[in-house]
Amino acid sequence: MVVDAMRIVTGVVNRFADDVPLEDARARKALNMAVDRDRMVREGFGGYAHPLSGLTPPYAGGFSGKEPYPHDPEEAKRLMGEAGWPEGRALRLAATADVEPVANMLAEDFRDSLSLEVEVAIIPDEELLAAQRVLVEKVIELPFDVLVHPWIDLNSDAPPAFIHGAYFASDGPFRAGPPIPEFEDLMGRFAAEIDADRQAELSTEIDQYVYDEALSVFLVAPQALYAVNKNVSFVGYAATFELAETEVGEEHWSRRHGKGGITRRNGACMIDCGTRRRRIGLEGRRRRSRHRTVEREETLMAQTESITLEEAQRVIQAAQEKAQEIGQPMNVAIVDNGRNLKAFARMEDAWLGSITIAIDKAFTSASFLLSTGDLTEMTQPGQPLFGLNTTNEGRVVIFGGGFLLMRGDDIAGAIGVSGGTVDQDEEVAQAGVAAF
Repeated sequence: MVVDAMRIVTGVVNRFADDVPLEDARARKALNMAVDRDRMVREGFGGYAHPLSGLTPPYAGGFSGKEPYPHDPEEAKRLMGEAGWPEGRALRLAATADVEPVANMLAEDFRDSLSLEVEVAIIPDEELLAAQRVLVEKVIELPFDVLVHPWIDLNSDAPPAFIHGAYFASDGPFRAGPPIPEFEDLMGRFAAEIDADRQAELSTEIDQYVYDEALSVFLVAPQALYAVNKNVSFVGYAATFELAETEVGEEHWSRRHGKGGITRRNGACMIDCGTRRRRIGLEGRRRRSRHRTVEREETLMAQTESITLEEAQRVIQAAQEKAQEIGQPMNVAIVDNGRNLKAFARMEDAWLGSITIAIDKAFTSASFLLSTGDLTEMTQPGQPLFGLNTTNEGRVVIFGGGFLLMRGDDIAGAIGVSGGTVDQDEEVAQAGVAAF
């Protein structure tokens, strides 16, 4: 299955650089005209991508309607000459390992079209977090002229709210240049607009402005490819990989030898095989391809035996004993496997502000079927789940202290602890897990 997804690969242009003219729109347009996007789609993505003419994919709301910059080496070379690229200065191109082939193709285009030397630096996975901090914090000099960067959107209706803001807004994590007053004005009007039609018009204006100023090297919007078993009914989504409306037929392996079916939860999609629940993926609240709104998924009664009140109180008691042992008052929350609060206790002098955090840690763990600490790295800027903590009315917690409570292979509930450092929260929570 092929889905037009809210994914882009773009070249972040370092407008902070003071020894090359990347603040000049002519230089940025030259970079765009140096790119053979048709070849990149054909050879780099096997035909499964769309050329970009801005940051908004052509099938998303707010698309400017512009054609991609033409591949015109002569005009690219002329513009770069007018902008005054320094003779002998190599163009520094950086990329993460997952888009290395794209970076190599882009380097070839820059060399051939602009007659520039191009130095390619691939960021190893083990150095990725440090490199992201350099880009996000903007404290030290950025070590690139163009960074090949893959990104996603969480909404196909109004990309400026996420994509454009991330790259160019004054508070954007990937902004690689001084704030742009004209862009800030457009984004301010967009954020304040409550009329849907006018907001759509502003979305288009923002993408038009980004295109006209060539603020990025616009590359491609990759399509999402899914291999789907013939006995699975799967609905593809534009924004993320989701399983909100996935069901299995009677001939699926999980239903051949007994009663089974689909269980949908607000944080995950599960298959019931008898009473055993198998996780088959994460689900968030996103929008379907072609802008069709996805209704909130229903929560079905879990067949697995949930944690009882007596068990929940025993878990809390064990957690409190560990908190007393380390000398740190804690808030401890237990939810059942439907994410409903089962039991809660606040120790004397535990922070009042941590009450809801503890409850939400348990909620998050039960929603996404993992420990909250596992979400920390996956939700950083540039990672696949960035922005997850803004979903579910802000209840998703992305640091440690929430753990699942398992009954054999089945999920009975979750514990959330808050009141100390993350390490202390996790130590106390683990004591509760052990007691269960």
